[in-house]
Amino acid sequence: MKTRSTWAALLVFTAAGVVSASADPAKLDLFGGYTATHRSQEQFHGVDVAVYKRLSSRLGFGADVAMHRARVVGLNVDLMSLMVGPRLDLTGGDKVRLFVRAQGGLVRSKESLAFFDGDLGARTNPGVLAGLGLDYGLGSRVGLRLLAEYYGIDSELQWDSQPRASLGVTYRLK
Repeated sequence: MKTRSTWAALLVFTAAGVVSASADPAKLDLFGGYTATHRSQEQFHGVDVAVYKRLSSRLGFGADVAMHRARVVGLNVDLMSLMVGPRLDLTGGDKVRLFVRAQGGLVRSKESLAFFDGDLGARTNPGVLAGLGLDYGLGSRVGLRLLAEYYGIDSELQWDSQPRASLGVTYRLK
């Protein structure tokens, strides 16, 4: 329980720092798009939203919120994650930008019956997200982003690891 409280406090303070740092819109990166992940025999689909504050020409820090849903043998399974961490741009061009990111945070999973209105249970566990991204500029501010990542959740019984892919639109505030 103490570990979860520590994680929650760390996330709150880090997210507050990202929000306050984003008051200067000169170097802010916004992303929204479709995301999919695969766990065991289940395919999850959802939405991914992220904000990054560029701290220098190559280094940034941000937050990522993703919501995934799957239907598994009469159950609706929902995953919602909040991850924060650094991003390092490997290339510095305006047209094509390749980057890596590593984030940590919390993942909330909830199960409910598909044919009945009621929750079977919910739990929140620590998680990690690490991977590679590619931004392709369509103009000076708008672009496409492709992400290929490793998504790990530390559940009470085991470590669940799964691939995650996202595709969406970016908007840069310069």
